[in-house]
This record gives sequence, structure tokens and C-alpha cells, in this order.
Amino acid sequence: MSELEKILDKILKEKIEKVIPENIKEDISVFGIVGTYDSSNIQSDIPATNDDIIQEKEAYVNDTKLVGTIADNGAIEIIPSEEKQILPSGYHNGNGRILPIDITTLNNYKTCDSLADAILGDKEPYIELPYVESTGTQYIDTGVVPDGNTIIKIEFMKVGRVIDYERFFGVENQFSILRSKSTSSWEFRADKVYFSFTMDNEKKYLLEAGQGFLNLDSEQKGTYSYVPNTQNTMYLFYSNSADRYGIFRIYSCKIYDDKTLIRDFIPVKDIKGKICLYDKVNSKYYYNKGTGDFIAGEVI
Repeated sequence: MSELEKILDKILKEKIEKVIPENIKEDISVFGIVGTYDSSNIQSDIPATNDDIIQEKEAYVNDTKLVGTIADNGAIEIIPSEEKQILPSGYHNGNGRILPIDITTLNNYKTCDSLADAILGDKEPYIELPYVESTGTQYIDTGVVPDGNTIIKIEFMKVGRVIDYERFFGVENQFSILRSKSTSSWEFRADKVYFSFTMDNEKKYLLEAGQGFLNLDSEQKGTYSYVPNTQNTMYLFYSNSADRYGIFRIYSCKIYDDKTLIRDFIPVKDIKGKICLYDKVNSKYYYNKGTGDFIAGEVI
């Protein structure tokens, strides 16, 4: 007998020794040996379900065929953005990655803690600014259509050059403020009813208007009875009048529907360094709808 034959004979004897009834499934015959192994008695202590198996994969548990339902996401890539992102549920193969943030974005944060809060914490990823300033070509659409219940409270300062008939905010001729030609006099307009008041340049004011009154630094400047009748939304730094933008700084702006706060704007720089207003009521950024860019107040 050759060496190879000896090896094969040894392997055959070892295998045949294991061909016994206990190792053969019940009622199955192998080399004339009838099996006695009862697989139905084997049960998993914590059986898997379809939801534990990846889609298009199959498995058997306790003699039952299972077809997987878990989504196979493979390797996903996450691009940092100003919005919160939720990882998709399902299987991930471990090769996913979060792409790096542009280095210019990192420069927006004064400390590592502030960046970590923005990326990992519950805080929105923005840098709060003392104000945003327009240059005469920018405006914000608030998304609010003014009516008889509308009240606006806005902290602001008129800056820069004097512009004939420049607009501050509102819907043209319905609920708006504009400058009288080349003067320090300003007009509040509600349809054909309007009244005048004065404001100084480079002075910070708190203006409150709506529901028939206008106050400047808590001093009443006029009253009216007209109820705005429009489908247009209110603008800031502008009021739907062609080429009649204003140059202002806005420090904060709140808009109410009667007593309910519906907009709470603060000046911010988003995670990409874009200067805009952020509404704390709806957790939403409001960006320039005009041209050019706002000027950011210096972060202290």
C-alpha cells in the first residue's frame, strides 16, 4: 500500500467511526445506518427574527426559514451642514465616515468648546452676533403676512448714507416704514393712513408697531385703525418697493400674532460662515433674498 493510500485509508476510518445513528438525522440512512438524531428538540434560547437579518439574506432558526428585513446602508458619508442630521437605521459596514469641515468654518468659532457644542451638543451650529447690517441691497423675507393681530418689536439703528424714500420693513403701503425724502422724518404707512416721526442716525432704538399703534423707545408716535389687507409677507430692510432698500443694523426682531410669539430673530453666522437671521421659535435660518452680503457685528 502506497503512502497516499495509507493516508486516505486513515481518513476514511476516522470518518466512518463518526457515522453512527446519533450523528445522523432521524430516518435518514447512511451506509445502511439509520439516524436517530431529532433536530426538532434543538431550540434557540433567544431566537433571531427577520428584523435581525440584513435584507436579501436568509437564515434558519428552529427549522424556520427567515428572510432579512434590515436595510443594508453599506458605507455612508455625512457632509456637515447647518441642519441636524439623523443616521439612517439599519446595517452599516463600518466604513462610513463624516467628511471634514472646511477650515474657514472652524475659524468662526472662538473656542474648541463652542465648536464641540455646535457639532455634538443640542445647540444650533451658529455664532450669535450683536447685529447684522445691510448695505442697501439685502433683505429678509420673514414669511409673516401682517394682519390686524400682528405686532413687531425690533431693535435697530439707522446707519450709513441717507437714501431718498428708503424702506425699513413691512409690506408696502399696508404695514411699512419709509423715510421722507432726504430728511430725518420717517413715515408709518397703513393704506392711506400714515403719520410721521423722526429718528436720528447712529442711534439705537426699540420700535413696536401693530394693532393700531407705533411706539419708539416706549413713546407713542401715532395711532391708526386700518387693518392690513394683503397676501404679501413682511420684509426686513425693505418693503416690496422696487430699488427702495434701507441701510440698517438689526439687533433683534420679534413678531407676534396677538400675544403668541411666532418669530424670534437673532443675528447669527451659520456653520458655513453665512451671515443671516435665526428664528429661535421655528429653529430656522433666514437668509438674504437680495444681492451682496450682510455685514456682521463683531463677536465679543
